[in-house]
Amino acid sequence: MRAAEEVGLDPAEVRRAAAVLPPSTGGVAAAVFGAPDRREVRSFLQGARLPEARQDLVRASESAMGRAGEVVDSDPRRFLWQETHLGGRTRVELVETDAGTEIRVSSDRAGHYLGRWFSAFMAWAALSALTPLGSLGPAVAVLGFLIAPIVLARPFWKRADAVTRRRLDRVVMDAMRVVDAGAGGR
Repeated sequence: MRAAEEVGLDPAEVRRAAAVLPPSTGGVAAAVFGAPDRREVRSFLQGARLPEARQDLVRASESAMGRAGEVVDSDPRRFLWQETHLGGRTRVELVETDAGTEIRVSSDRAGHYLGRWFSAFMAWAALSALTPLGSLGPAVAVLGFLIAPIVLARPFWKRADAVTRRRLDRVVMDAMRVVDAGAGGR
């Protein structure tokens, strides 16, 4: 933090960035599809307390995700905001403990992947019907219908996952800023 301050960076930003925990690897879904259908970013800000006013947490969540949501649960030691849309859901949860505040932001995008897979499936079906691919035999056709949509959807899914990761990271960092700013008012 001192080194950051010496070069003109905000030491509090460095402390917050260091509080973000490493993400999980993604498992089998990431290996097959190119990215997982569920993402989670977590942090633990030692010594931090939840602010009494929660509207800044709502604004930070909605701004970073680009979607309106609702507060599902809010008590003195817990805050849960959620947005649900066609194909997915995002949750922002902050829990205050005696040692500090845990922030957990998760995104479930299984429906998004299904949409991309279906689009790729339709593209493969059109290619099979309009090109010589359809005359390669039933075994190739079946394998093509099973494998090609995954291969075709993979680059689009990976790109969408990168956007989701940036949004989740932003929500966590913004929530930590709100918690830091609100802690002074207690």
